[in-house]
Amino acid sequence: MVVDDLFEDMKDGVKLLALLEVLSGQKLPCEQGRRMKRIHAVANIGTALKFLEGRKIEELTSNLPQLQALSSSTSSVDSIVSSETASPPSKRKVATKIQGNAKKALLKWVQYTVTKQSGIEVKDFGRSWRSGVAFHSVIHAIRPELVDLEKVKGRPNRENLEEAFSIAETELGIPRLLDPEGT
Repeated sequence: MVVDDLFEDMKDGVKLLALLEVLSGQKLPCEQGRRMKRIHAVANIGTALKFLEGRKIEELTSNLPQLQALSSSTSSVDSIVSSETASPPSKRKVATKIQGNAKKALLKWVQYTVTKQSGIEVKDFGRSWRSGVAFHSVIHAIRPELVDLEKVKGRPNRENLEEAFSIAETELGIPRLLDPEGT
């Protein structure tokens, strides 16, 4: 499974459910076919959200070795969940809980990946990223040919961050949302 455009590839929920199946090792019901309508996509996203509700990170990452094989197509539930802000208050609570679980799962994956790639420890989504080495390690996990981790370790933080953001934007199609001076 390849994810080229996160929004386009996840909006019908088919690939999202496939990812959850790999992460959890469980079979999930999925509406799919050539004539998918909006109602089918909504049903798939609803199935994914219902499945994630109340799950612990350990349950979702129990198949971590299989997840490693998918490291070239990482994704996050955050973009899907962010569209829930216009829903009733009870749904917002569920969305916040899922988003928190997704962030924990992403942090756990990053911790595993970065430690394996560069030997540094990532504790959070704040200070751990200031040197730029964590950003480069994540890029290296996705496309190893783009980063020389030995060079990265010897350079100043600002230079590392600038290069990581540029690579992410030009090579991976990830919009630049951060500025090295703001990190």
